[in-house]
Amino acid sequence: MEFLFETIKSYGVPGILGVLISAVLLWFIADRIAKPGTEVSVLWGLVKYVKRGGDPIPRPPIASEPIPIGSKDTVIKEKDMTAVGAIKSEVNDLIKVSGSTPCGLWLAAEAAGTPLDSLLQTANQIKPEHQPEALAHLSQALTVFNRAKEARKVAEESFSAATDVHISLSSYTYVEIARKYLDANLLPYAQQAAKLAVDKATASKRIENYHSLMQIYARAYSSEQALSVARAIQDPKAKSEAYQAIIAQSTQTGNKDTANIIREALPVSQQIPKAGDRAHAFAGIARAWMLLGNYSEAARIATQAEKEAELIDPKELFGEVMRKSITNDMKLLEASPLDVLRSAEAQGNPRLLTYFARFLPERAPETIQIARSAFSMAVRNRMPDTLAEVAELFDTVGLRGEAEQAAQKTIELAMNATDRKLRDTPLKKAAEILAQAGNYETALSAAASISTPKDGAEAVLKVLLKSYVRTGKANRKAVEIVQRLQNACSTLNDKDRSTALMQLAASMAFLDKEHEAYQAARLAPLSGHRLSAYAIIIMISQIQTLPTAEATKIYTTHSKEFEAILAPIFNWGLAT
Repeated sequence: MEFLFETIKSYGVPGILGVLISAVLLWFIADRIAKPGTEVSVLWGLVKYVKRGGDPIPRPPIASEPIPIGSKDTVIKEKDMTAVGAIKSEVNDLIKVSGSTPCGLWLAAEAAGTPLDSLLQTANQIKPEHQPEALAHLSQALTVFNRAKEARKVAEESFSAATDVHISLSSYTYVEIARKYLDANLLPYAQQAAKLAVDKATASKRIENYHSLMQIYARAYSSEQALSVARAIQDPKAKSEAYQAIIAQSTQTGNKDTANIIREALPVSQQIPKAGDRAHAFAGIARAWMLLGNYSEAARIATQAEKEAELIDPKELFGEVMRKSITNDMKLLEASPLDVLRSAEAQGNPRLLTYFARFLPERAPETIQIARSAFSMAVRNRMPDTLAEVAELFDTVGLRGEAEQAAQKTIELAMNATDRKLRDTPLKKAAEILAQAGNYETALSAAASISTPKDGAEAVLKVLLKSYVRTGKANRKAVEIVQRLQNACSTLNDKDRSTALMQLAASMAFLDKEHEAYQAARLAPLSGHRLSAYAIIIMISQIQTLPTAEATKIYTTHSKEFEAILAPIFNWGLAT
């Protein structure tokens, strides 16, 4: 303050104002002379800055036809909010005509950063009969994105919406709602949905859904509680299916009472009126005994199943096929693992081994031995389809190194196959296993070699999803593959083209290319697929705005749930 008074006293107010005006004038002249982007220096370098201005960086136009993906002039280094804005301008109309799956996926996409009130406002635009399941999808996503309190509130909203349209909802819808709540670890809501599913199925007397229904009920409650529901079912076939589901869940969780449940299921199966249905029920019980390692009891029940199968009318084509299938299954179940192994080795038949392995416990020593024998035989006989199944078998029992080796060999054999069945399906399976192992380069090469655009798109997307969930980034070498697959989509029918474009759009989103993703998505003929693709683009865009540490935590901590949220993208039966 003293310095200021001394300066004014020495030079006077007019002198100081003159200096300031001169300085401003010099700065004005220097700024006018300088070109945009160059450095401006005033008062001998006391003030320095880079002059702004010039034309803004051009954005790629939203064209009616897709811009060639992967070309040098379409690389977008910054987030393309133009594409995001274009997507959001279309969403309201799509939501009003799409089913619960794509609508739920859209809500999930916005769950990363959109306020809850806005999410619920969007949900109100969905058809009333689709709102409960869509809201369950949103609740699942909110849990993943660390919004647990809001997830519970949305779960309550879901049941409130269900109350209004309860009469039009099926037991299957409630099963799917329960499944989403189980994936989100929202157990009370899963239990509520599972109970409503049972009540709905009982009231409608529909029996075809009892297997998935009871498996969900057993997950939501317990095998013991599920049994109390199963015992009350009147229809013998439905009751048997309920028991089969409970046994499957009980076996998976290692329930010590599984053997007693299997014994209880046997007389239920005997009451089924049709021979074919009885044969299937007995076959299921025999498989259950196999999973428990009780081969003698499995063989005894297998004999009963085979006898029932022989009663199926051979004049009916389906009956004959089913009879032969059951009979073949039973012959395997009646044999010991060692007998099957010796027989397959004598025949040089690895398919027999991989088929039989389905009836064995996943980590049984016999399973590992069978997998290794099947690998040797499949390589020797040059059978890529069987080798792909062997790779999956290795992966199932936790032998990751051997699974990757088998997948690599699968690719080698499949690439030389002329039959599409011996090429495309093995390559898809091999790509997924290699992606699971973290070998993304080879996995993408396998996916790129698939001849069918739709299957190739699925394989590429699964590889990128694995990469993105595990590492927070996608392999950019996929751009060229995606471009080639998109160009090949013109030959597909509407449904397959929509499916492929949906998956390719999702792939471009994982590659941080929102504009190209939008261009692919908007070409999908079916509205449900288009909305699902838009949802993935927005979801990835939303997540990428989070701090790196937070995004990485989401990927690593919630990888299973994250993949479950994205699972509808692989569903070919999306509503249009």
